[in-house]
Amino acid sequence: MRAIGLTKNYITKLYIYEAFILVIASSFGGVMIGTIVGWSISFQRSMFINIPTPLVFPWREFVFIFAVSIGCAFLSTYGPSKKLMGRSIPDIARLY
Repeated sequence: MRAIGLTKNYITKLYIYEAFILVIASSFGGVMIGTIVGWSISFQRSMFINIPTPLVFPWREFVFIFAVSIGCAFLSTYGPSKKLMGRSIPDIARLY
């Protein structure tokens, strides 16, 4: 990307955005699948003992998971991308 004219900061932002998208999508998917599976197991159990089971979404856990995921995505992407952008283009090409 640097060889075709993109700046170092722009490439670093691209890496960070990519990490954010992957982390947010996987966090959202994991929370939704976990909520549906947990509610279905709870609903099945409540059918056996005749107690109603309301769907209660875990908002605090959802916000916590997203906050930690975004922090981890930034920390795991920013350092390595800055280190990689500090090298010259031929050095990067020799590594890969």
